[in-house]
Amino acid sequence: MITVWRRHVWVAALGVIALTVAATFAACGGDDDVAPDGTASDVPAGPQELVEGDWLQEHLDDTGLRILSLSSRETYDQGHIPGAVWVDPNLLLKAEVDGVRGQAPDADTVETTLGSLGVSNGDTVIVYDDIGNRSSARAFWVLKYYGHEDVRLLNGGHSKWRADGRTTSSEVPGYAAVLYEADAPAAGIRATSDDVLAAIEDGNSAIVDSRSPDEYAGVDVRSARGGHVPGALNVNWILMVQADHTLLPIDGLTQLYTDAGVSPEEATIVYCQTGTRASVSWFVLTYLLGYENVALYDGSWEEWGNDSTLPVEVGHPDEVSSLDAAADGDDPSKTDAPGADAAADEGSDDEDEDDNPYL
Repeated sequence: MITVWRRHVWVAALGVIALTVAATFAACGGDDDVAPDGTASDVPAGPQELVEGDWLQEHLDDTGLRILSLSSRETYDQGHIPGAVWVDPNLLLKAEVDGVRGQAPDADTVETTLGSLGVSNGDTVIVYDDIGNRSSARAFWVLKYYGHEDVRLLNGGHSKWRADGRTTSSEVPGYAAVLYEADAPAAGIRATSDDVLAAIEDGNSAIVDSRSPDEYAGVDVRSARGGHVPGALNVNWILMVQADHTLLPIDGLTQLYTDAGVSPEEATIVYCQTGTRASVSWFVLTYLLGYENVALYDGSWEEWGNDSTLPVEVGHPDEVSSLDAAADGDDPSKTDAPGADAAADEGSDDEDEDDNPYL
């Protein structure tokens, strides 16, 4: 009887262990992501903030899904993703604050813009563009800055969607306006010039310049002064974008930042000219590479390069020298710089700032 009793105990114990392991495996997703209802999950592998065309194609008719096109108006009118509404970048991406262009718009503007497009606080918002993900990344950052919970970026945007032969539409959706309420600005994802100065002083933070090498060096001058923030590392945003406008695979992105000397253990501040290209860097570091402390310097070189009290370095990484912060800079007229990469004409970062509102 004792032997039989022990056998029953062991069988029962093994059953409990098996159920526990199975439950744990299901909770972690296992090899095949499983939804709570037991069906295979249609959320793509990897971070849910970056979605592929296959996923969006399957969810176009979902209730609570809003698609925002940050493409040019011409591109949108020629044919857009079905259900997408066009967003004026002058409203959602940037504003002039205290004489500095390219700043985040205020909460009232965001509320009015999104509400007029029928976007509710609980909606899943998909953002896409036609220039290498940079305008959509900026929109993503603005929405996160004002607390929108579920925002996703379509990898490759309009260009990849069309290249894959997917359906487009010329119909402009007529969503009823709703009340949208922005949260207080999120702490920690927006940096100021004072934050950058503190990062220079403490020496324990990484400052990443997302502009082209010539802008970094001070050869291509787009403000009163050329050059870069002292100690900044140059990781040109275009290096993260492939020929089809999609972002590099995770391994490639990791290698790019590792080679530049950027570490996940460091607090990181990213900047460009007006905070748009750097939004791609912020998105990649935060959501694809898992860096926990990344802020976008919203004023970027538009503020720093025009403020003669702030320190500047010039030269490429192997020839950096200091530039007197009080000295006059080069002619601030803007010229087209040589493209850093011919991978995507629409996504290159060499367009004139006066002609292109997306930088």
